[in-house]
Amino acid sequence: FVELGGIIAENPLALNVGRFDQFMYPYYKADEEAGKIDYDTALELVECLWLKYSEWVWVISSNTAGFFAGYTNFENLTVGGTKADGTNGINTVSYMAIQATREIKTHQPTLSCRIQPDCPSDFMEAVTELVSTGCGFPAIHSDRVGYQMLRNLGCDPEDAKDWNNCGCVVPHS
Repeated sequence: FVELGGIIAENPLALNVGRFDQFMYPYYKADEEAGKIDYDTALELVECLWLKYSEWVWVISSNTAGFFAGYTNFENLTVGGTKADGTNGINTVSYMAIQATREIKTHQPTLSCRIQPDCPSDFMEAVTELVSTGCGFPAIHSDRVGYQMLRNLGCDPEDAKDWNNCGCVVPHS
């Protein structure tokens, strides 16, 4: 509801979902430890969310639809990379987002993966397996380059380290 409210009010062509794995992981971990959810159930919920993200096209204004006929909106969702403190930010939800994208095969969300120099090999394998499907996802971005771009624009180091993509390839903090 929050997403659709923003879309209806703003009529944007891009929506920055943010670092999905970073803000969802604490909830997933707490529910998993409490025995309220398991991986497969959480994955199904993420896949349902992917389907909801794909419905955005039905609420854009008629003017926007006429101007950008056939053009998809960008609901960019970023996973991977490092945390603001510089430690590895890849977690179970990072893999879940890649798996949901591979299994659901929707045009949204636009999945971006941040790759850091010490990126775990199993994460790189999951990313390249998704690329090999030919679905066009994920967009692969250098963690260091995204950080440096925002630093060059004047962002403070902590905010720049927590960057994510908006639109197709625009880093935001």
